[in-house]
Amino acid sequence: LMKVAEYFGTTWLDKHCLPKILSLKDHNNYLHRMTTLFAIQKCARLLNSEIAEKKVLPVLLIMAQDKVPNIRFNTAVAMKEITPLIKDKTVDSNMKSTLKKMLNDNDFDVKYYSGLCLKQFRRQVQL
Repeated sequence: LMKVAEYFGTTWLDKHCLPKILSLKDHNNYLHRMTTLFAIQKCARLLNSEIAEKKVLPVLLIMAQDKVPNIRFNTAVAMKEITPLIKDKTVDSNMKSTLKKMLNDNDFDVKYYSGLCLKQFRRQVQL
């Protein structure tokens, strides 16, 4: 996917791939939902701020509440990948609020990866 997306560019990725990838967030099978997260993680560097804030992050905010811990911690990993793209302060605030809630999760990995993402936010603000 990455090679094709690199070749055709961000517009092509946004128009042809992201709708299908993001639609998997609602699938009953958690492995399909994981596909959404892995694709976001891999494609993050090809996204622009507008796509990250308006299309990808809303999906991640929903997936952060999934009943499967692996989905939740991979959501934090995906958020970490798109963190450098988040410019809008309201969006930034929503993402931080969700990550702070994830710090209180029962699952260790969810806590760990949400903490890593929050640390990246702090470093980004210092730059």
